[in-house]
Amino acid sequence: MSDSLVRRMREGTFFSPQAFNGKKGALSLPDKWRGGRTEKFVNYWRNVARDYAEAAQETREICRRRPRRAAAAAMAAAATMVAAATNPDERDFEDAFVSHGQELACTPDAIR
Repeated sequence: MSDSLVRRMREGTFFSPQAFNGKKGALSLPDKWRGGRTEKFVNYWRNVARDYAEAAQETREICRRRPRRAAAAAMAAAATMVAAATNPDERDFEDAFVSHGQELACTPDAIR
């Protein structure tokens, strides 16, 4: 990574809303595209990026103020994602049902 990127991340200005306010190096449009759909499209995505940057900055500040609460929320979110990823669906149930039925069919009648 470049030194300026690392410096901005350490200073906390990497995700700052000011990063998307048309500073030097920001996306600028040619004059023929100004006022049309292209400018509206670019402005929309700039605003989306600015909103996400503000949300990330606020989240970072909240996490610094209340680290235990942030850790608890992160663990709860991770547990929810793991539970959702490992939750069996109807197909898994049918596969297990067929598999157990085949195993049961292989046992002799005296044991069943």
